[in-house]
Amino acid sequence: MKRISMQDVATAAGVSRMAVSYALRGDPQIAAETRQKIVAVAERMGYRPDPLIQRLSAHLADARRSPYVGCIGYITNEPTKDSWRRMHPYLTSFNAGVKRAQQLGYRMEEFWLGEPGMTGAKLSRILVHRGIPGIIIAPIPDGTKPPSLQWAKFASAALGYSMLKPPLHRSVNHQLNTAMEAVRQLVRLGYQRIGLCVDRGQNQRVNHAWEHALLFHHSRIPRSRRITPHMPQELDCADMLRWVKVEGPDCLLIHNPAIRDYLQGAGYRVPDDIGIAMLDRDSYSYSEFAGMNQQHDEIGAACVDIVVAQIHRNERGLPATPRTVMIDGIWEPSETVRDLRPVDKS
Repeated sequence: MKRISMQDVATAAGVSRMAVSYALRGDPQIAAETRQKIVAVAERMGYRPDPLIQRLSAHLADARRSPYVGCIGYITNEPTKDSWRRMHPYLTSFNAGVKRAQQLGYRMEEFWLGEPGMTGAKLSRILVHRGIPGIIIAPIPDGTKPPSLQWAKFASAALGYSMLKPPLHRSVNHQLNTAMEAVRQLVRLGYQRIGLCVDRGQNQRVNHAWEHALLFHHSRIPRSRRITPHMPQELDCADMLRWVKVEGPDCLLIHNPAIRDYLQGAGYRVPDDIGIAMLDRDSYSYSEFAGMNQQHDEIGAACVDIVVAQIHRNERGLPATPRTVMIDGIWEPSETVRDLRPVDKS
C-alpha cells in the first residue's frame, strides 16, 4: 500500500507542499479556513507524518539560530525564589532535568510564581512571548493553590504528586513499590514488627502510597505482629516515644531523620534495640541511613522526556488521559538496620 506523502496532500488540496507543512503544524501564517481545509484533506487521505523527518526539520531550522531547539520553563511556587534549592530531591531532579534537556537540544529556565505582581495569566503571556512551548511544574508547597496557567498553549508535565489538579502527565517515584520493597528488605533481614512513622502531610504528598503498602503487609502477617501506623499532623518527640512504647516495633520506616535522635535521646540503641529505614533516603543525603534511594535524578530526566515528546508531537493543553511515569526506588543498606537472621552453623 502506497504511503501518502505531503506532496500528495498538497496536490489534492490545491496548495503548495510548504502550505501543507505549515497547516499541519498549526502555523498562523496559513489562514484558519485554509488550515481546516488542508487538515480535512490530510485526514481523509490517511496522511501520517514521519516523526523522524519532522524532528530533523525542526532541528535543522533552529540550529541555524541557536545551539538549542528551544526552552522548557521550570515553574516554581515556593515562598522564596531559591528556597526549593535547599531541598535535596528538588535540586537533584532539576539538575538532572537540565542535563537531559541539553542532551535533547533544549535549555531549561526557571520561572517563579512568587515574583511581585506575578499571576498565572501574566506568566502565561511571558512564556508565549518568549516562545517557550513546554513547561514543568515543580513540586508545590502544602496548602498552595495550583498555578492558573493557560494550559492550552503549552506541553506540560508535573514532578511528583503534590499537584493533582489540573491533571497533567507526571513523573514520580513509584512510591507504593518503594514502600513495599523497603518492607520486603526488612522482612528478609528478619524484622517482624515493622512500624510506619511519618507525618500525615508527607504521606498525602505521596498519594497515601506508604500507608497502603503497610496495610498490604499487615494483610499477610498475623494480627499480633501488626503495628498501627503513627501518622500525626506534626511529628512530636514525646508522642512518638509513647507510640513506640505501646506498639513495640522492632524497626521503623521513616521520612524524617530526626526520629533517630528522638529514639537515641530516650535511650534506644539504633539498630541494636530498634532499626530505622528511610523511605526517601536521598532526601537528606544521609549515607548512614539504610533505606530507599528514590532516584530523583531519573525522575527529573523522565519529566523532561515527557514534555519534549509532546513538543515533538505538537501536543498542547491538558491531556485527555494523563500518563504517569513511575521510577522504581533502590534499596541501599547501611548501619541503621542489622541482620537478625540466625547464623547457620552447619
